[in-house]
Amino acid sequence: MGRVLLPFLLDEPSLTTAMRWRLVDRLFVQKGSLLAGAAVTIATGVLAFARSLEPWLLVWAAAIVPLTGARLHLALRYQRQMAGRTAAARGPVEIVTPEAWAQRFTYGAWAFGALWGAASLVLLMPGHHFEKMLIIWAQAGIATGAVMRNHVSPAAALGQSLLIQLSLMLVAIATLNPFYAGFSVLILLHIATMRSTARHLGAQAIALLRADVEKTALLDNLNRLNDELRQSNAVLSALSMTDDLTGIANRRRFFARLNDDWYRCRRQGMPLSLLLIDVDHFKAFNDHYGHPAGDACLRAVAATLETTLQRSGDIAARYGGEEFAVLLSVEPDGAEEIARRVHDAIATLAIPHQRAPGGTLTVSIGIATVRPGPAATPGRLIEAADRGLYQAKRDGRDRSCFGEVSTTARTADPRAPRQPQGIASDS
Repeated sequence: MGRVLLPFLLDEPSLTTAMRWRLVDRLFVQKGSLLAGAAVTIATGVLAFARSLEPWLLVWAAAIVPLTGARLHLALRYQRQMAGRTAAARGPVEIVTPEAWAQRFTYGAWAFGALWGAASLVLLMPGHHFEKMLIIWAQAGIATGAVMRNHVSPAAALGQSLLIQLSLMLVAIATLNPFYAGFSVLILLHIATMRSTARHLGAQAIALLRADVEKTALLDNLNRLNDELRQSNAVLSALSMTDDLTGIANRRRFFARLNDDWYRCRRQGMPLSLLLIDVDHFKAFNDHYGHPAGDACLRAVAATLETTLQRSGDIAARYGGEEFAVLLSVEPDGAEEIARRVHDAIATLAIPHQRAPGGTLTVSIGIATVRPGPAATPGRLIEAADRGLYQAKRDGRDRSCFGEVSTTARTADPRAPRQPQGIASDS
């Protein structure tokens, strides 16, 4: 009977092993219903005994105790095995298939059904109409409940129901009472209804399980695609903020960082310094050595700037052409020290430049420092550094000069377009 009545666990080829385990899980989470069934059995036996004083009813009710204990023990063993499958150091576990666990559950369900089938013997007792009505009523509830609870395993659901109802039908026929014989026909109809209900509920359970597995797979795939999309967006964002030639931050990232650092330093009362760095006589370098050499020169300068910066919060960016910008949260002395290091590092490169007065590549640096406040703007910091750079070039290049940040109010030209302070577009 087991293999014939187990189509949803043994004979369904489309179910994966994981899906079979999930079906078995639904069988072994019913510890509450096991205890409820035991309580109903004991209450029925005690009530029937109190009315009839038939000792066998007490023995019948007491038999449920070891049976329920064995079924609960089986459920606990199953839970321990499932815990061992998902966690380490749980001790030895049983290596069995989901079908084997379903069969063990089925045997317990059959034993429970057989016990309730034995209660049908009450029909052979003369009189005792209350006891008969009580047990038949309880049997109907137990048989129906078995189908509703265990429909994922027709062997357990129908087996338990059949053991109860067939026993009742056979005892009804054995009474040779024509009324009980008619009652046995109703039992047959009830058996057919329970079988149809079990198969319908089982099919629904399988369909819902498949839908849930498909939904989980779709969600996993969606999460994977979202992760890939986030990674792609992060790469695109990084590329949009990186200079293609030198690999350091580009002009767009510089202005975004300038605004962020500006408001951070303003909140914290910290100074913000800017170095504008220009490669001296770069056009002459390009004309003499060629554009590939000029590109290599810019890459070397960019790499030197990044290695010169020692603080993680500092940033070097290509500002445009042969110009670079460095943002530093330091006082003027600190900015001047960084500028000196840049000159030394560029000198160490010793890049030949026959069109320059000294024969090697040099840079000019404009420095500006401000403590951000209501009277200053990021744009004025850039203007001051640019003035310092202009002064360094006018004084002979290969040097650093400070530019003073203006904090006085200016009257805007009404004919000029208004620009957000500290915001500039990439060029």
